Amino acid sequence: MGSLVITFLLEIKKFYRLTIIGLTLHGVVLTLIGIAVIPDVMNMILISSSYLIITGLMFIMGIINVMINVPIITLFQRKVHDGIRGRFFAILSTLPRV
Repeated sequence: MGSLVITFLLEIKKFYRLTIIGLTLHGVVLTLIGIAVIPDVMNMILISSSYLIITGLMFIMGIINVMINVPIITLFQRKVHDGIRGRFFAILSTLPRV
């Protein structure tokens, strides 16, 4: 659902800004997850609370991934030549699985 909303809200000028904001937020959330799993921090707050915090941060990271992926894929679809688009996206989807 988030993908559909972001697709309708985007203009070409906002692609780069939204991607940079998404990458920055992604780094912040990863840092917070790293802090949450430090043993001293886990002892200060209850371990079960730490798991809830990490679960919430992972949910937020999923939303942020949409902010990163949708503009990049849309930009690729617009910029890649029609003749090689299928091969390009085949390689693009295969590489993360290797």
